[in-house]
Amino acid sequence: MARKDGYVPEHRFIMEQKIKRPLLKEEVVHHKDGNKLNNSPKNLGLLNNNSIHIKKHIKDFQRDELGRFKIKTMEEQQEYYGWFREE
Repeated sequence: MARKDGYVPEHRFIMEQKIKRPLLKEEVVHHKDGNKLNNSPKNLGLLNNNSIHIKKHIKDFQRDELGRFKIKTMEEQQEYYGWFREE
C-alpha cells in the first residue's frame, strides 16, 4: 500500500511481488536477519499484523532475575542477527 505521496517502501514492494498480490494495510513485512537494508526476498517474512511482529521481537530479548527485558549488547545483536550495523 502506497503512502499519500505514492511512495511504497522497498521491502513492502518486494513482498508484494513475492506473494503476487497487494499487501493489506495491517500486514507487516519482517526482516528475518534484523538488517532492514537486506530486502532480499529470502530475508523477508509476512506477518498478519504488528501485534504478532512485536511478539516475535520480544522473544529475541532475555529477561533479568526480576523478569524485566534486558537489551542485548551490540556484540550480542551482531552475533544473533549475523550482520554489522555501520554507524
